[in-house]
Amino acid sequence: MRRTPLTAAVAAIFLTLQASAQSRQPTTPVYLDPVKPTALRVYDLLGGMTREEKISQLVNDAQAIPRLNIPAYNWWSESLHGVLSDGSAGFSEPIGLGATFNPATIHEMAVYSPVCVFFFCSLVATENFAIA
Repeated sequence: MRRTPLTAAVAAIFLTLQASAQSRQPTTPVYLDPVKPTALRVYDLLGGMTREEKISQLVNDAQAIPRLNIPAYNWWSESLHGVLSDGSAGFSEPIGLGATFNPATIHEMAVYSPVCVFFFCSLVATENFAIA
């Protein structure tokens, strides 16, 4: 069987189109791939967000970004200061502790009173479970 230049050209075009179609297969974005390093995932996610989307994530009631598979989330109870909900306790935040009139007492509580620190952490955890 004799091959003509037209047959070779058609075969080349077909192979090029097939390779192009395979390269356009949907892939998982880097930021959704748990195998990738965290820094790379963060860089990829932030690079895919608009300025408005980034700003929308800086408030307590962060809006969903459906196109990036980011759900809405309420960031209010990060527990840095207790839970601060109806009927729960609130504790001094680190910025307030740093501005205290008696740094020696804060140092003593943090360094020499592991029972106190454990109690504080246990109390905050209990509050979180109670309101969740």
